Amino acid sequence: MARNKAKRRKKKKGRFTPVAKHRRQGSVLSTVASDLNMELIDWERDLMPEHLWIDLLADEYQELQWHKIYADFLDKIDSVLEEERKTPFLGFISDFGILTENEKKKFLENHKDFAYEFFFKVIGKPLSLYPDNPANWLILDEWKEREPIDFETELNKLSRSLSRLVKAKDLYAGHIRALPLSRLFKHKKIFLNAGVFDDLVSLLPKYPNNCSKEEQYRVQQFARITMNQIFMTTDRYKSRQWPKYFWRHNLDLVPCHPIEGSLRKGDLNTDEEIKELQEQLWENCVIVMKYIDKIGMQYKYDLYNPIPDEIIVIRIIPYNTWCLLKIFLSSFWQNLFFYITYSKLVI
Repeated sequence: MARNKAKRRKKKKGRFTPVAKHRRQGSVLSTVASDLNMELIDWERDLMPEHLWIDLLADEYQELQWHKIYADFLDKIDSVLEEERKTPFLGFISDFGILTENEKKKFLENHKDFAYEFFFKVIGKPLSLYPDNPANWLILDEWKEREPIDFETELNKLSRSLSRLVKAKDLYAGHIRALPLSRLFKHKKIFLNAGVFDDLVSLLPKYPNNCSKEEQYRVQQFARITMNQIFMTTDRYKSRQWPKYFWRHNLDLVPCHPIEGSLRKGDLNTDEEIKELQEQLWENCVIVMKYIDKIGMQYKYDLYNPIPDEIIVIRIIPYNTWCLLKIFLSSFWQNLFFYITYSKLVI
């Protein structure tokens, strides 16, 4: 019995880094993991917006071998680079911002029609709604003037793309995420050790058409892990400049329009005093609803600095809404109690 307890204690040991092993920096305690050259990422927030061009290319040319178009496009990008980048061009939206002005000019001089067909027609119109995007140099004014851009149509196109990508680990989204791995192999940035990755060595040449679903998932799992690590450790992605801009600018593109409505005053009409109390309850609720609507219309939620939002959204608004529901959905005497409490909060 004592031996079993000792084993359990031994298993628990080391599960967490003790505070004594943390390093103090001012008022902040840092763990050993803090010294690693990486930042934790979130697929929907950080990486999903980076894959928009790859997804829309796949959707636009799904009847063709679109992955070859992808490879050809990036080969053409590589051909104009004056010096090789430490991390190759992967087709992420942020990657289009690494070219120098001279490299951009050279690419358009040599491949203007190609860029129109496989970039502007694919994603140029939706991206034109984000004028500070890293690939804006590929959205020429002459193309925008020639082809009118419909706001709703392009937003819907982006929305459909995100709805496909948000299923991060299904076969389709997994394949979109796996494709940039091919560029790392092409540029000899990663190698598979014999004896450790023998299964992948045999699967990669067959992927995806000659692999079973289980084998496809195995390749995609390896690709996700690898690409996540690349994204976390590569300097040009660390600022999250494009994802931040994408999500924040969306708040300006699609303003909040609350649905107008009202809460019932109630059916109690047997006593004038009760009616008066109901009206007072309603007046207080209107004050709260106007306050919530004002926040919804004016407040800009920031995915990259969520602490202020947590205070407003997670604490204040749900509490106000909870009080409203308690007032109108509970019994009258419960309502009376909440009215007395609540009126002191809003007055």
